Amino acid sequence: MGTTELVEQSDDSRLRVRLEEAGWLAGTLTLIALAIIFCATLYPFNFSAQMTETRRMGFFLFWLTPVAKSWVGWGLNVLFFMPFGCVLAWWLWTRNWSPRARGIAAFLTGCLLSYSVEFLQLYVPSRDSSWDDVLMNTLGSLVGWLVFEWLGLPVLRLVGDVLGEFTAMLER
Repeated sequence: MGTTELVEQSDDSRLRVRLEEAGWLAGTLTLIALAIIFCATLYPFNFSAQMTETRRMGFFLFWLTPVAKSWVGWGLNVLFFMPFGCVLAWWLWTRNWSPRARGIAAFLTGCLLSYSVEFLQLYVPSRDSSWDDVLMNTLGSLVGWLVFEWLGLPVLRLVGDVLGEFTAMLER
């Protein structure tokens, strides 16, 4: 192993340590994404069990409507959950989860989060709940995970390099 390779390896390990130390930022962004999802999907927050009683007839799995939306609606649902899947994958990466485990976690948390939101929307008269929203939101979480797996580390490496240079410049 040459000196150049050792320098590159040590630079990579220092960068990895810096990026892992940024786990608090990834965790904070994950919580912010959750807050945005709940606020945006449950607005105007006027829950009413009485006004929405007819939506909840029969077996609870049939409470959500099977009515399909347009391609635009599906696309927006995917885009809406992508940031959550991406920052969740980053946060799990800082905790040394494998890519496969991060993907499974993105799928399960995206599905659970989406179903929770759709279930709560059953009690908001001005909102509609549907199974295609659950599917598209879950897909969005998975796409966010894929974006992190494909682009996240190179982008974080670039950001880490820029921040490192900026910090070094400020210390001079």
